[in-house]
Order: sequence, then structure tokens, then C-alpha cells
Amino acid sequence: MQKPLKGIYAVCPETKNFIDLKKKITQCIDAGIKLFQIRIKSIDILLENELVIKDIISSVHVSDGLILINDFFHLVDRFNFDGVHIGQSDGDISLIRMIIKNKLIGLSCYNSHMLTKNAINADYVSVGAFNASVTKKNISLIPKNFYKELINIQKPLCLIGGINDSNFSKANSLNFDMIAISNGIFGSQNINKVTKFFVKKFQEVN
Repeated sequence: MQKPLKGIYAVCPETKNFIDLKKKITQCIDAGIKLFQIRIKSIDILLENELVIKDIISSVHVSDGLILINDFFHLVDRFNFDGVHIGQSDGDISLIRMIIKNKLIGLSCYNSHMLTKNAINADYVSVGAFNASVTKKNISLIPKNFYKELINIQKPLCLIGGINDSNFSKANSLNFDMIAISNGIFGSQNINKVTKFFVKKFQEVN
């Protein structure tokens, strides 16, 4: 049975230091986070660090969590990821489904057209941006009417974009199934403290 797609979704930032990333992910796991995404744009970096990434994946699985890779769906089985997260122009979702079969596919949606076109084939839909973000530049914030359209999507929904400890309560009040956080976790000086804060606050509402 597939684990539930619910909770804080820790999206790892671009890095070349996977030993340090493993330490940070361990702190997230200790705080109770169960959902992770490895976000690396260079396939060379991924392959050069294959052993430590597989070790990270194993640690997440031991904690009964899920970990996805961004974009590189053809590496899902090789690394033993639980699935892939793709953007609006990262490939044909039906073709990706044929390749990774019953593993998870997450889809980023930033407008109504994308939502209605491809959401039906995804396992969850990530919607943003909630707020300005240091990890993604030149993106638009979610228009208020877009939130209303999400009611008709019978998929787990994830809110993403510039979420941190200062605006988390507002994001959490929107009652998304998942809240994706990147710099708000991995850019923190005290990951243990901030992740426990996010997990506790999410559980209070959900």
C-alpha cells in the first residue's frame, strides 16, 4: 500500500556536498518529516554521488518515508527513488508513467491550463508560488481564483514557494495535503528546531 502523501515535503536545494545533505536530511527525519525531494539539475553530479545518494534514500526508507527525484525519471529505478517530480515542460507524463510504472509522479502546476491538461495523470499536484522564493526566480504568485479551481482536483495537493517559519501559519491555514519547503529548512541555522516547528504546526491543523 502506498504511503500517504501528507505532511511537510522537504525539497533539497542544489548541492554538490551530499555528505552535508545527508546530515541535514537526518535531522529532518528525526523531526518527523517523511517526504523528500532531491532537486539536482546536473545528471553528472547525481551519478558522481550515486553511492551517498543511495545511502540517503535508504535512510528515508528506513524511517518509512518517501523520496523523489526532480526531472530525471529514467534514474528512478536505478537509484530506488519512490518516484519523480516534473515541471510543466519536463516531458510527456503518460510516457513517464509507462517508464516508471507504479511509482509516484508529482506535477508542478502554475496555471489552469496545465492543471486541467495533465493533473489527471499525476499522483499529486504541486501548486505555487505561494510566496517569493530564493530558489526560483521570476515566477508569479498564485492568483486567488486559482485556489478555487483546486477544489475540483481529486488529487493530493502540495503548496510550494517561499514558505518559511514567518509565513508558515498562513500557508498552513489553506489546508493543503502537503507543504513543500526548501530554503526555509535547508537554509536555516537550526534545522532541528525549525523542522520540529513545521511538523508540529502542520499536525495541529491536519
